[in-house]
Amino acid sequence: INQDAITQSFLSNLGREPLRFDKLKGDLGSRQFWRLTYSCGKTEILMVSLPKSHPYFTPGHDLKDYVHLAKLLKDYDIRTPEIYEVDLQTHLCLMEDFGDTTFLDALKRGYSHHDLTLSAAQGLLKARNIKAGFLPDFLKSHIMQGHKRFVDWYCPFVFGKKVEDDVITSFIQTWESIFDNLPDPQKGFVFLDFHFGNMMVIKNSESPEFETGYLDFQGAMFGPLAYDLTNLLQDARRDISQALHDEVFDCYTSQMHVYEKENFQAWYDVMACQFHCRVIGQFIKLAHLHGKQQHLHHIPRLQSYISQHIDTKESLKPLKLWMSEHHIDIQKSMSIDISLADKLVRNDAI
Repeated sequence: INQDAITQSFLSNLGREPLRFDKLKGDLGSRQFWRLTYSCGKTEILMVSLPKSHPYFTPGHDLKDYVHLAKLLKDYDIRTPEIYEVDLQTHLCLMEDFGDTTFLDALKRGYSHHDLTLSAAQGLLKARNIKAGFLPDFLKSHIMQGHKRFVDWYCPFVFGKKVEDDVITSFIQTWESIFDNLPDPQKGFVFLDFHFGNMMVIKNSESPEFETGYLDFQGAMFGPLAYDLTNLLQDARRDISQALHDEVFDCYTSQMHVYEKENFQAWYDVMACQFHCRVIGQFIKLAHLHGKQQHLHHIPRLQSYISQHIDTKESLKPLKLWMSEHHIDIQKSMSIDISLADKLVRNDAI
């Protein structure tokens, strides 16, 4: 980054002369993050984004959207990084440093799982007040097609061969029938990636309390409110007790009328299973394309989620029947040899 003339020009024009540039662990997208440390001890974060025209641009990671939504969320008392400077031409953004402690890190450092989960959920409750109709429609987005990754990336390793056309077609038709049988959802602001890895503990040195900082919201959409809660309460990266799940779910839905809660529950069940089908394939895809094999050890948890849903939810029985017809035992332990992906995965896999 020190040889990057555009970045150096950006910083120089702002009068910034950092002593150190430390590259930070990024998210699953294409952006890069650097911590800039100055002689006074102050730090800032430099986010380096890609233009939409770039071949490695991650959909939903547009810098302009990030800046706009950071301000919008702040207006609703949802803590997002302060944006200090931004250059949309060079796709550079200088912003507040929330520190190093994600909620996942906080768990390892002894923070209460209960308190962290409740604090995260408060952000969802605040976000329900946002008039979000201007955002892209979730139900017409690539996310709604994402469960196809189950047959594109997971099933080839189950079958030991490329998945045939009729299997893919029947899988898609099964999901279409599931969604067709749902009522119209309660819609609002949807973060999309609402999980512990995108939340930060912000400590006040004068108080034992912490504030929750929210990251990775630039891909927000207008969609089923239930979706973000599935991300929080059925996270692929961590286990959550049934008691804590129920407490947070009840807190979120406590002000709903009976018919609203029934609607929410119906969408919650289906969106959770759809989410897990998408992510189980996504993790295999990331391992193959980007070498991120650390995600593969979460697959048993995702299998367990899917199994629980199709076994207990009437709305998802068509998916259980589809798996039975194609001899897929979702509970069966799997060893993913990612070196076989080129041989097993179709060229048209998403």
